[in-house]
Amino acid sequence: MEKIKLGFTDMWGYAQYDFNPLDNYFTDLFSLDYRVQIDNENPDILLYSVFGKNHKKYSCKKLFICGENLKHQKGDIEHYNNSDINLSQYDEEEKDLFFPLWVLSVNWFNKPQPRPLPSNPTYTLSIDQIQNNRERFLSERKFCSFVSNREYKNRVEVFNVLSKVERIDSLGSLLNNVGGSLGGSQQDKIEKMKEYKFNIAFENSYHDGYITEKILEPFGAGCIPLYSGGSKVKKYFNKDSFVYREDYNSIEEYVNKIVSIHSDSHLYQKMILEKPMLDQCFVDFEPKTILKRIMKKL
Repeated sequence: MEKIKLGFTDMWGYAQYDFNPLDNYFTDLFSLDYRVQIDNENPDILLYSVFGKNHKKYSCKKLFICGENLKHQKGDIEHYNNSDINLSQYDEEEKDLFFPLWVLSVNWFNKPQPRPLPSNPTYTLSIDQIQNNRERFLSERKFCSFVSNREYKNRVEVFNVLSKVERIDSLGSLLNNVGGSLGGSQQDKIEKMKEYKFNIAFENSYHDGYITEKILEPFGAGCIPLYSGGSKVKKYFNKDSFVYREDYNSIEEYVNKIVSIHSDSHLYQKMILEKPMLDQCFVDFEPKTILKRIMKKL
């Protein structure tokens, strides 16, 4: 097996949830076909994100990873100009490889979860947990959860209107009504969401390819995502398994649909039992496919 030296810089993370070069999606990805050595001094390929500018010091091949929709348009993120290939929500240029952030929340490599710290993400959802034996989610549950720390108009609007129908538990710092903000890892969040039928899962901003873990976490918890985000979500996720805000002309129409599902046990159960991930998820994002596309572009 050929050796390849990977370097990482300007990556995401905080406290014990730091990015770990030895234990992450990308190291596992390259390990499929290569004997990977982590070498931040003299790498063959440098992988970097938006959290710094240290990547400018390198002259090797560079792979830019951008999970966020920063400033809502590609031209405002200078890091794109310094790469040989971009993994992001964009697919506009030759060096772009469409790679939405939710892909990092799937346990493609069947590694035991949660991962030891430091690690980010610390917990990823298996395809089996998302797709199969969904009857296990048909338990008695509270109405709806909301986990957010940042105020955006569309989130607040749906929370306020839907709250008039039935109580929504706000578990984050935004509109918190449970006496304390939910902290911890992605695993902690998903475990808490298992208590609810629905979860308000609105993205921070809109781009047709900007689809994050917000769509995936409710599926792993067995609740129905009340989702607002990029239109490509319907290419990868079963439209009958979530309630998509952009399908409705008004917030009232959207809330009425949610209420109809909540009040009709047969409709609710049918949505829960739907397999969320479409075949296109595996066609486009199966790890061997991603690695082949990366190496073809580099």
